[in-house]
Amino acid sequence: MTNGVEIETLPDIHRVCFLCKQASEITDEHVFPQWLQGKYNLWSQSILLKNGSKLKYSKLTVPCCQDCNTKYLSQIEQKISGLIKGGDVIGLLANQDILFIWLYKVMYGIHYKEMFLRDDIKNPASETIVKPETFFERSSYNIFPLFARNKVFFDGFSPYSIFVFHITDSTDDTFYYADEPYKMFTSIILGKIGIICSFQDDGYIKSDIEKYLKISQRSNLTLPEFGDFASFVLYLKTRMRMLPNYLCKANAERIVFSIQEIKELPLYSDFEPQKLSELVQGMYSFCFRKLITHDETGQPIVKYRSPFIYF
Repeated sequence: MTNGVEIETLPDIHRVCFLCKQASEITDEHVFPQWLQGKYNLWSQSILLKNGSKLKYSKLTVPCCQDCNTKYLSQIEQKISGLIKGGDVIGLLANQDILFIWLYKVMYGIHYKEMFLRDDIKNPASETIVKPETFFERSSYNIFPLFARNKVFFDGFSPYSIFVFHITDSTDDTFYYADEPYKMFTSIILGKIGIICSFQDDGYIKSDIEKYLKISQRSNLTLPEFGDFASFVLYLKTRMRMLPNYLCKANAERIVFSIQEIKELPLYSDFEPQKLSELVQGMYSFCFRKLITHDETGQPIVKYRSPFIYF
């Protein structure tokens, strides 16, 4: 969590911008942008929310001020859409800061929307899927979006591990998305491009993986390999003892994060190699449940394989 920044009063989520928390000229922002919904024919399809309910992508909108929508987010969308439509893996890797905030905006936006939706849709008295007091108590989680407005700076580090691959057996119209906001993880397949991001690990996971896995040197993966690797990244994230702490200096113009060094080692807890295969298989089922087929009796067929030797 961030030191030195506290949210003293909860904002009125219905009246403020999800990004900057200002209340002027509020518009609707599609969490999954319109260019993406058009390209992958998502308008009538639904995303599975954390409580198991479904919401159409076209209805997945959050309040956003005119300034954030048309000035900041539009620039990000223009850059990312061009790279995705061009299948430009190298370009995405060269623009990781932009890719980071685009992926973060999607994950954050979904979680933000869940504060508007009842956990039990049939019971108007039920609590929302995500409680505002729980959402806003995560300081750095809510400050990171200001990176899109050039209000947040990271002093000498990048707050993420990002992996981008060309998926050889995917199709141009393939789309899949999975995230775990409490573990700050997201994975997305856009046509023949697969992207994995671990937020707020400050590159620790990517650094560790590059030490041991040749996969970090590869640009092409198959879908099973991508699913396996995404699951392993999420596994490592669940095994981190804590998210990195930040020292934070803030003024009216900007917020600067610097790293507070992790003193306790090892970085990962309960790291038992003999149990890793079983755990990663479970992560695979979680991340790619929509890609799992079923047999004639309705039982899921998990086409899991582990082509990598981990550590």
